[in-house]
Amino acid sequence: MGGAVHLADVGKHKQQLSQHPNMNERQHDNSGRLLRVAMVGCGNISSYHLDAIRALKPRRVIVTAVVDPDDSSAATFSRAVTKKLQQRVEPRIFRTIDDALAADPRLELFEACDVMVPSWDTPESGDLHESVAVKVLQSGRHLMLEKPIAVTSVAAKRIIKAHHDRHVQLTQQPQVW
Repeated sequence: MGGAVHLADVGKHKQQLSQHPNMNERQHDNSGRLLRVAMVGCGNISSYHLDAIRALKPRRVIVTAVVDPDDSSAATFSRAVTKKLQQRVEPRIFRTIDDALAADPRLELFEACDVMVPSWDTPESGDLHESVAVKVLQSGRHLMLEKPIAVTSVAAKRIIKAHHDRHVQLTQQPQVW
C-alpha cells in the first residue's frame, strides 16, 4: 500500500475535522486556535497518525493527551509528540479512555480523539472500537476512527447512534499501514 497517499488522507480528515462548521466558537474559532486532540492507542500505527498531523499546513491541531494502558508506550509516544510537533508542553498521559474523560469533563484538555485501538474483540474488553468510540462520542467529543468502524454491524450502528445523539463529528479513516 502506498503509505504516503493514506497519510495525506489522514491529514485531510484531521483538517476537515478541525474546520468543521458544527464546532462551536469555544472549540474552534477564526482566531487560529488549535483543535485539542487526544490520541488513543500508542501502538505502531500511532506514528503514522502523528506524521499526518505534522504534515498539516497550516497545522491547526495540538495533541494534548495520549491514552494507552502500557505506561512505557504512552510515555515514549508522548515524548515523540512533543518532539515531532515541536510542542512546548508534553501531552498528559492516561491509562484508559475512562481516566482521560473523567479528568476532562468540560472538554478543556481535549475536544476530539484520534482512536487507534485494535478493531477486533479482545477477551478483556470486547470490541475496543465500539467501547472507546461510544464513550468518546457520548462525552461530546469529535472522533476520528480507523476502519473497520466495528467488528459487527450492530456495534457500528451503536457508534453511529452515539454520533447522531451528540451532534459531533465522526470521521472514519482507512487504515494507514
